[in-house]
Amino acid sequence: MNKKYLLVLLISLVSTMHIATPSTIYAANASKTHDELEASPSTSSSDYEAVILADTLEDAERTAENYGGTLTSYEYGVGVIALSKPYTEAVSESGDMSISSIEDSAVPILPQVQFTLTTLSSSEITDGDYKKQWHHPVIHDNTMWNDGLTGDGTKVCIIDTGISTTSEVYSQVAGEKDFTGSYYGIEDSIGHGTHVAGLVAAPVDGQGTVGTAPEAELYIAKVSNGTNLEFARVIRAWEWALENNVDVVNMSFSLNGSAINNPAVVSIMNDYMTKFKDNGIVAVAAAGNEGSSGVTFPAYCENVISVGATDSDNNLATFSNYGDWVDIAVPGNGIYSTYKDGTYSYLDGTSMASPIMAGALALLHGTESVHDTNDASEYEEMMERFNTVKTSDTYTCNTHTVTGGLDLTRYNGTGTEEEKEKEETPVVLNEYPCVTVNVGDYTVTYPEKITFTDSKKAKLTNVIISGNGLTVTPKKVVVKKAAKVGQTTFKVKLDKSIDKETRKALQKVKFPVEIVAYEVSDTDNVTVKYNSKGTIKKVTVNGIKLKKNEYKTVSVTGTENYEALVFDGRFNGRVKINK
Repeated sequence: MNKKYLLVLLISLVSTMHIATPSTIYAANASKTHDELEASPSTSSSDYEAVILADTLEDAERTAENYGGTLTSYEYGVGVIALSKPYTEAVSESGDMSISSIEDSAVPILPQVQFTLTTLSSSEITDGDYKKQWHHPVIHDNTMWNDGLTGDGTKVCIIDTGISTTSEVYSQVAGEKDFTGSYYGIEDSIGHGTHVAGLVAAPVDGQGTVGTAPEAELYIAKVSNGTNLEFARVIRAWEWALENNVDVVNMSFSLNGSAINNPAVVSIMNDYMTKFKDNGIVAVAAAGNEGSSGVTFPAYCENVISVGATDSDNNLATFSNYGDWVDIAVPGNGIYSTYKDGTYSYLDGTSMASPIMAGALALLHGTESVHDTNDASEYEEMMERFNTVKTSDTYTCNTHTVTGGLDLTRYNGTGTEEEKEKEETPVVLNEYPCVTVNVGDYTVTYPEKITFTDSKKAKLTNVIISGNGLTVTPKKVVVKKAAKVGQTTFKVKLDKSIDKETRKALQKVKFPVEIVAYEVSDTDNVTVKYNSKGTIKKVTVNGIKLKKNEYKTVSVTGTENYEALVFDGRFNGRVKINK
């Protein structure tokens, strides 16, 4: 794309975010200190900002002057302009209201676009371990680790909120760039970018968590200090990724397709995704958390792997976007990873599914069938590997479906006869379908059943409330009789994002749900303690102490004689006792 005189007019995505620029780039505010920039309000309101793509600084300054504005920053061919009048007035006076009327010398005009991080909720934890990451045995990444494939030498660019420099995953960073102009540089004050980075490449170091590709090299592009991402910063990050010859780009953010009223916005995004392909780079993007079939960008762009989310019950997560346009569904509910300030956290969202997929691609990049040529042939080889590990499983939630799962045991392309038969006969993984309840103008979606996992009481975390243009999760979900198996109800507590009258109505509803027993297997952490007389004193499952009426011992005879625990109550199943 010839960037000369190409102007992208853009309403600022976050009105409270100032235009602070690093000292390494042109800036109208260069005389201010970092502290002043960090503390000062934006130099223009959200209606007074534009973005220009230009080949030179002089071109950018000249175009800004023509629009009666001031160039406040310029980097990687992307400039930001503070306009002297509202966006609509500047556009109207330019005489370029329509792309169809543009001539070669004219300036194409784009409407406002807004990317948002695709994360729903968090629960901060300060001590983590590998066993809390339920997604590893689901995608079977250890199969590739055992074969010596750990992502070593693969470059993964993460475009996000930065990274915590006190996190264990920071040791994997090979390159970093702050595009926000923050006084704190690359430091992640939100936690989102650190969580994403840990899912890709947290190292095997005897502490905390492990990433899908624990030896991959990370290139961190910080484009936001909050939940919204300015288009100009994202474009600059794309240019930086190309400059650094990365192999995989992860984008855990999205823009609703219905918000794009001008095809030139999509055209620019598609142009960059094509550049990635031509340079051997595979782009991965979160599909979004609206629980909708509506497309989002950049996930819907050409040459991008769009990723939906599944939960630990192998269902499509209630919040995940869905449809034929979503390429694959990967674990994304209750995902444990590194977080801000050296801590750890559980987060939900397609933001989590996307980096797990990106990490898998980093593993695949190390296979013998992929050659690091930095051109379209490398991209095609990577896509062949992707299609090999992508299953034909269909994940559902109510009537929502995404076809395609991730199984890294298939990476070498051989596959058992059972796997091949499975490919020919798609399997619907829908043990706990979702329920949809309408309350006024709002729809409440949640699984019809929940189970005990790693707590004394059953928890219901994936409840989605949508309506009137909002998609929110409850501040709190209270399950009645949560320590007993059987039919029960739950209530929700909401924040003030929903109007007061509707909030009260929703909080009064008792939603029906069934608590079912957790099926214990040999992979669970079952411990048995004995007293001095040799009888059982204490039994725990995944750290939960069982009551005496919830288990009994039985003698099993046959080719092998042994004692087993049989569970009844919150837990079901049978496991062998190892004295």
